Amino acid sequence: MFAEGSRAEVPMHPVVSDTTARGIVRALVDNGSLGVALLSGRPWRHTLVNRTYERLVGRHGTLGRSVSDVLPEDVVAALALDEDSVVLQNLRFGRGTPGGGSGLARHVSLTVLAVRGDGGGVLLLGEDVTAHVHELETAKLFILLAAEIAGGRGASAAICRAARRAAGALDADNASIFLVGVDGRSVVGALSGWDWTRTSFHASLADWPMVARAIGEDRALYFTTREARGAEAGWFERHGIAATICAPMSSAGRALGVLFFDYFDEPDRADLALAKSVADHCAVVFAHTPLELR
Repeated sequence: MFAEGSRAEVPMHPVVSDTTARGIVRALVDNGSLGVALLSGRPWRHTLVNRTYERLVGRHGTLGRSVSDVLPEDVVAALALDEDSVVLQNLRFGRGTPGGGSGLARHVSLTVLAVRGDGGGVLLLGEDVTAHVHELETAKLFILLAAEIAGGRGASAAICRAARRAAGALDADNASIFLVGVDGRSVVGALSGWDWTRTSFHASLADWPMVARAIGEDRALYFTTREARGAEAGWFERHGIAATICAPMSSAGRALGVLFFDYFDEPDRADLALAKSVADHCAVVFAHTPLELR
């Protein structure tokens, strides 16, 4: 990867032989909103990358590495196609794919362009579409909630279905809802897709520090069994949970409950923004039509 402010690498790069093309590549590389990588050789290797590209794929030190070490299989497969350009929509990077690492889930649209010339090569242009994906998924879930209630289903059934669908979008194994008690210092199980013990569960927030923290800060938290403390650790162990997203259901500045997305294996990445958005949309419905505990 070239140094900040350097302008020597692209003009001298053997893969891009045309002067105009080199200038265009240079401009793209300098554009911080796009991730840019230049590949050469077969198997393809990264011969030029910018910082935005490495941020999008979630990995540093990509220069010189094979694409199979960095990018998902569908991108590697696209490089084998004899086409001038291919657009790959909504790629998701995480620990379960090459290029993984800790942090939030990131959705990327990647354009693959063949570079014609003496050296040959491939130009990759990546754009972060995470916010757009979140907006679409949240809109779908809110429409589902509205349709369920308009169709005669109660708020409990509607929110339960929305939570299950959100669990699928988050690659979670289960979703459940706990309501905050009237005292504001406890939670009680409300809705769950698979375990009756959760719907009869009552606990003090003093014994659930991570849940209390999520509610206090009004933000979704991701934590694993290694980070669980007190009663949370026992809960993880009894139910075989490896990790969870705890997202407060907030309406008008008050947490009405928490929405859990549980994983039996640690996920690629925890999509906290989507989990929180779903939780708050469920809270809007719950605020107007209280859930029936069951």
